[in-house]
Amino acid sequence: MKKKIRKNKFSRFWKHYIFTLYWSKYHKKSSFSLFIFHFILYIN
Repeated sequence: MKKKIRKNKFSRFWKHYIFTLYWSKYHKKSSFSLFIFHFILYIN
């Protein structure tokens, strides 16, 4: 049960990380602040 929750959170983080990378290609100026914001949001 514990591993399953951890895995779900991890995969959700990676999906969001990939999305952020795609976003940064099209919005280079705001990408860095956006990335940091979402990274902090998802790592906690």
